[in-house]
Amino acid sequence: MGQRGNVVLLSALAAMTSLHVLACRKRAPDDSHSRDASSKSGDASAEGGSLAELDAATLPVAPAAPTPAPAPTTTELAALQPPPMPFTGTYRCFGGMKLEQSGRIVTSTIHKGTTDTVLACTAGIDTCTGTVREIQMLSGRPPKVMHVKPVTLTRLSGGDVVYVVGSSERKAARGDQTLCQRR
Repeated sequence: MGQRGNVVLLSALAAMTSLHVLACRKRAPDDSHSRDASSKSGDASAEGGSLAELDAATLPVAPAAPTPAPAPTTTELAALQPPPMPFTGTYRCFGGMKLEQSGRIVTSTIHKGTTDTVLACTAGIDTCTGTVREIQMLSGRPPKVMHVKPVTLTRLSGGDVVYVVGSSERKAARGDQTLCQRR
């Protein structure tokens, strides 16, 4: 045969070996498929069939994996949430509490002598959670924050608000809950 014939035979042998290795990696771990393939490979090689034809006939075709839907953005999630109930209005508590709302932010300032009570909370559907600060205002001195406490406003079905102030230890004390009727 000569050197050229030997090179062609070695190339063909290398190609068949790589196809066979590749086919072994693709096979499912099911034993029935591997037994059928091994018995057919003997038959196919005896009949002159190629390994590529054998692998195409015996390997199951796996369906393509579905691509996942993209995750919603923050803007899309915000659009799905219902808008907060308006807390804006005047209420019959603390000498006339007036709430103002801009978007989801609710604020109020109550003046009592030399002390201002400033409320700021973030509105949800029917609750508003945030803080209330007592600020001492003395002439000739800068404002001094006396207390900062957590606050929760809960809107009732009639439009009234339940005003709950927690202590600085985050425990609600007796008497910290006030019903504020809407005017």
